[in-house]
Amino acid sequence: MELLDWTGRQVKPGKRGSVARKVLPIPDRLNLSPELWRQTIAGFAKRRSANSVTPASRFNAAANTTLRSITSDR
Repeated sequence: MELLDWTGRQVKPGKRGSVARKVLPIPDRLNLSPELWRQTIAGFAKRRSANSVTPASRFNAAANTTLRSITSDR
């Protein structure tokens, strides 16, 4: 967010995407602390990995099922 804020301040005033120099930085306006943000992001990764099904996980599940059926036929 700091990079986004900084970028907006580099744009010529009055142009689309510009951020006035007198406006507080984005994290300050949103009342976000760096530590709180890190904790929030860490939570995203944990929730996403627990709830997501990816092509790789589907492939691995299918491969495991196939291997189990091949080895159980012996």
